[in-house]
Amino acid sequence: MRYGQVFYTFPAHDRSGSFIKKGATSMYRCDSCGKCVPPKTPCKRVVVKKMRFLHPERPRAKKGVAILKNGKKKMVWIPDPGGWGDQIAQESRMCPRCASTWEKEQREMMKQPMSA
Repeated sequence: MRYGQVFYTFPAHDRSGSFIKKGATSMYRCDSCGKCVPPKTPCKRVVVKKMRFLHPERPRAKKGVAILKNGKKKMVWIPDPGGWGDQIAQESRMCPRCASTWEKEQREMMKQPMSA
């Protein structure tokens, strides 16, 4: 046996962490209807749940360039004020048909007036 020879390989994983069989990398199971979609069908990632999050203030967040009076450029740090924002708490993989019905339902819910 030669040095550096590979004995085994790790199984392929997609970004969501679910196991994919070799050769079936373009197929997935819809989280809404539970059907296994045909190959090369686009996957729609739908945000199911969001949560509010307080992002902290970062005094040295980004680099910027300031032009001095004599025309020279100087690197300066630009602060990020932070504040409240949304974060994705849960995301689902859906087939195009389920994703379109999900989006229609969400739009209808947003149109309905809030009752007390």
